[in-house]
Formats: sequence, structure tokens, C-alpha cells
Amino acid sequence: MDKLKPIVEEVVETMGFYLYEMNFNKRDGDYVLSVEIDHADPISIDDCVKVSDAIGDVLDEKDIITQAYMLEVSSAGAEHPLRDEAEMRRAIGKFVHINREGTIYEGTLIAVNADTVELLEKTAKKPITIAMNEIKTIRLAIDF
Repeated sequence: MDKLKPIVEEVVETMGFYLYEMNFNKRDGDYVLSVEIDHADPISIDDCVKVSDAIGDVLDEKDIITQAYMLEVSSAGAEHPLRDEAEMRRAIGKFVHINREGTIYEGTLIAVNADTVELLEKTAKKPITIAMNEIKTIRLAIDF
């Protein structure tokens, strides 16, 4: 996996996507390389097919995986968690859901720094600042 991730990450990023998650596991007796990608715009099935083809070509060429395996490429999902500051920065301008010690906030993420996030709250229509250490979870959300 140590050799595999940088190769997959380079292919994904060269195509303009972000490698959100990657796992290589045995599932129902078969090895599966599962790759989740993200992008500023919504990801289509065609995007997943193009990324899958590109990853498959490079992995076949480099012959890193010695056993037979299946390759699955999918979107990270419309409401995936933002796991670190870098992912939060990529989400600036997007609608998010924040759980702050039991209180829920939803709105557009407008700024992120090492200590705080700034959110244009949907209901109050005003910016609020939340300390990073007070955020239990933060994820992308669909604005209804």
C-alpha cells in the first residue's frame, strides 16, 4: 500500500481530482482496490470511468499488484466528512453541516484557518466563527 498510494494519487491529481480515500482489501474472496475521489464540481459516472481507466493503465504498466484484483472508483459522496484542515479549505464556498458540541449549524463555509472556521449560517444569514476544537464533526451537506 505504501508504494501504491503515491502512484494512484498522482494519477488522480493529474486528472484534476483529489484522492479522498483508498483501500486494498479482500472482499468475498476477491481483492478489491477501492478508490474514492473528490472534486470541486459534482463527479459523474463518466469521471469515475475515466479515472478508473487511467489508474488501471498505470497499475498494469507498473505491475505493482501481483494478485488478481478488481478496481472500483467512486465519488467520495455528496455529504462526505471533512477530515482535516486541508479538506475544509477545499470546501470553502460549499454548503456544510457542523456539529458543535451538540448544536448543529448549516451554511456556506467562507473561511478556514488553523484555529477557526467561518460559516455564513443559512438560517441567521450572518457569519459565525467556530473554534476548531469545538467542532465534533463537519461534512459537506446538500442545501434544500
